[in-house]
Amino acid sequence: MDPNENLKRQRELAREIIVLRDANKDDGAIVLLSEELAELVLALDQWRLKGGFDPHRPASPSASDDSLYRLDFGPVAIREHFADADDEDEVATWVRSATDDELRAVGEGCIASDSLYREFHSLLVRNIEDLCA
Repeated sequence: MDPNENLKRQRELAREIIVLRDANKDDGAIVLLSEELAELVLALDQWRLKGGFDPHRPASPSASDDSLYRLDFGPVAIREHFADADDEDEVATWVRSATDDELRAVGEGCIASDSLYREFHSLLVRNIEDLCA
């Protein structure tokens, strides 16, 4: 188990559960997401009890360590990013109809830097255009 990936997924699940709850959309998805979240919480707890490192305490990063700039580009973050986009925007339209798995594929590997928002947007658009091609 990768504890950092575990935490990342926990955060994604928590955000997705909140979005579904706030939208009053409970077709059983909240239960499924909650079950996965509970399993991840328990797995991380076991990891720590067995002497695994604390993923909340990052190791001392080197100057070249770009993991400090890695963001969570999960389905919820991507949908929120395009929430106010024009209805005629093809990319935003695709995002609105995309599955969570498609959005996870789009967000994988996105790295932020100094121009965080602009790079986030351009990486998302490029990945979505590649998927639509």
